Amino acid sequence: MADVTSSADQEVVDTCVQLLMAHVRDGSVGDWEVDSVLELVGDPRAAVRQQVAERMVGLGVVVVPPDGDGRGGRGPARVVDPNHRERCIADARRLLRRDRATSRPWDRILTASEEVGLALLLRGEQYRPHEEVPHGYRAGLDVSDERARAFDAMVLHNRRLVVSVAGSYLGHGLESEDLDQHGVVGLMRAVERFDPTRGLKFSTFAVWWIRQAVTRAIANESRLIRLPVHKSDQVRRVVAGRNRLLARSGTATVSEICHELGLEPGTVLECLRLHAGVVSLDLLIGDGNAPLAEFVTPGQDTLRPDVLTQRQGTLTLLRASLRDLPERSAAILIWRAGIGTGVPLTLDEIGRRLGVTRERVRQLEKKALPQLRERMRARLDGEAPGNDVLLQ
Repeated sequence: MADVTSSADQEVVDTCVQLLMAHVRDGSVGDWEVDSVLELVGDPRAAVRQQVAERMVGLGVVVVPPDGDGRGGRGPARVVDPNHRERCIADARRLLRRDRATSRPWDRILTASEEVGLALLLRGEQYRPHEEVPHGYRAGLDVSDERARAFDAMVLHNRRLVVSVAGSYLGHGLESEDLDQHGVVGLMRAVERFDPTRGLKFSTFAVWWIRQAVTRAIANESRLIRLPVHKSDQVRRVVAGRNRLLARSGTATVSEICHELGLEPGTVLECLRLHAGVVSLDLLIGDGNAPLAEFVTPGQDTLRPDVLTQRQGTLTLLRASLRDLPERSAAILIWRAGIGTGVPLTLDEIGRRLGVTRERVRQLEKKALPQLRERMRARLDGEAPGNDVLLQ
């Protein structure tokens, strides 16, 4: 068999040996575990496998061959060595008894043997070690069932992994409690799908399911207006790229972000706009005594068509009725209401324009208001000419 001589192949062998050393139990490692590690690094060549096996033997580790039926190496028929299986199950049952007498069982990290044993126990006799249990499997088990206790132990002893992963997504729109809750859902799905015959640590497998559950929850629940998952991922990618540029050079223009991520300017601008989110009109601003709604004046294009038509009709009626009043009275009412300019004037300002006192302006306004109401009522009742102006 050919020797492994290249530096690249030697690095692959070193990586495989490091991964396998984490799964050594009683001075031995399964032949199927060697195959699993080679699949993980993506180099299942026979030459590499032979070199890895020789290195493990040189380190004093025995590579246990497959079972006599020839099924122990690859594929879905992969099985656990019977002796190793019994040791793992015994370790798992010992863990379950210890958890009952411990006040904080989640502080203890599971060993590789306990992980395999719990994975075997939760399947019982119904499922083979490499088979995935159905989604929602735990809900159908009684709390006193050993399978349920094994399932709960796998979740409980990996809660700190959920907190660690979910904590990196703080500030993305969900509270810490919500992130933890969705992370536990992903952890439970990982327990259902975990294959103990592959020789991998459960945390390595579970972290991807936890991340998927958390990121999917952020995409679905973090915004008042939900974005599609692919668009939410794109927004997160643009924001992360912008933050990298800010940390690197202190600036992050649209062109720099486009060059960094290979996106079009329109896509980057849209993602930044979506990231800004929605601001509530009830948000208190300034010294906290006034909501934002008091400082926002909606444009006419934001009004409903029926409301806009009513306002235009009322303004037309008002202007037609003002023409029926004496010129000075009409001018005072127009200036006081700010008709046409949107800026109402004070009594003093109107008095200076007309050359009269402030009190005289107030008297003229008080006298002109009832006259204006009568003119408007008469036009509405059709008693005055020019009513067609309102109907146009």
